[in-house]
Amino acid sequence: MPIGEFFHLFIDYPILFLGVILVGFSIFVNGYSDSANSISTAVSTKAIRPRLAIVLCAILNLVGIVSMFFVSKATIDSVSNIVNFGDANNMAALYSLCAALVAVIAWGFFSSHFGIPSSQSHCLIAGLIGSGLACMTLQVPSVSIVLSWDSSIAYTFYGILIAVPGGVLLGFSISKLIELICIKMHKVKTKGFFKYGQIVTMCGSSLAHGAQDGLKFLGVLILFFVFAGQEKGYLENDITSSSSMYFLLGFSAIMLFIGTICSGYKIIKKIGMGIFKLDDYQGFATDIGTTFGVMFSTYVGIPLSTGQIKTFSIVGAGMTKGLKHINWHIVYENLLSIVFSFPCCGLIAYVLTLIIVAIFK
Repeated sequence: MPIGEFFHLFIDYPILFLGVILVGFSIFVNGYSDSANSISTAVSTKAIRPRLAIVLCAILNLVGIVSMFFVSKATIDSVSNIVNFGDANNMAALYSLCAALVAVIAWGFFSSHFGIPSSQSHCLIAGLIGSGLACMTLQVPSVSIVLSWDSSIAYTFYGILIAVPGGVLLGFSISKLIELICIKMHKVKTKGFFKYGQIVTMCGSSLAHGAQDGLKFLGVLILFFVFAGQEKGYLENDITSSSSMYFLLGFSAIMLFIGTICSGYKIIKKIGMGIFKLDDYQGFATDIGTTFGVMFSTYVGIPLSTGQIKTFSIVGAGMTKGLKHINWHIVYENLLSIVFSFPCCGLIAYVLTLIIVAIFK
């Protein structure tokens, strides 16, 4: 698709303006609220100052989404394939995507106001599923949701397994391995290594977050233009293989960067300091576990919550010192985010899509 025709889609389909605004705001909120998880441990152990950590995180989030875009688009494909809207339902798909994003934003504000834990990643998946189910309820032709072991929805639940038990296992095993390696070393002598090592692993965690969460929302943004382009007679490949995708990539990266730069200290304090009082080597271990888990998931196309894998990596590190040292209330809150995000956000998206698509289809 020529660049001029790409931008001309905004004139033919004004709903694209709304779609870009909704995706941009969602990415901003993700950077504002979720990126802090990447730097929480390094800041909590005082390996790096909070403001400098936030700036580094913002830069590496941007680098993460851009670099992974050229390495693997598997996460984009996973998000794009959650709902099959068919070939002749492009306008219904555009309305449904808007409804799903409004649901994500609405549930985010509602849950924050009432102190209900939520995961934006899970909200996005739930919103898309809810919109797809609403189209099927309205009997929009050819709309379907695939349920199989290798479907996008199945991959989402694989992500929960990686984030929760996988995060605990990574945090515990890497912490234990470090303890065994350093068993005869004086703690004071290793402190400097792990202090500066945390800055490196924090950068890896931030890079991984940008790749995972940035590509999820970029996938939705691309869908808007794919459906609008198909309405004009273009094939999906005409859109996704054109240089116009770089504009969408750049927009997503910038919004993630701005959101992260604007983030505050609240989440850093809650995750990095509230769950367990980490030693330097444990902060090092949790960041390695988080980076590995998130990068692997992003490369193979498994959508997961980066905040949850970081949280449960900290739990795993804390378990090396005994269960009584862990603040289980925060852990309980994170488990509730899994329980609440899917049904609540999915229901909001379902109702909104029923209303919007019924009016405009």
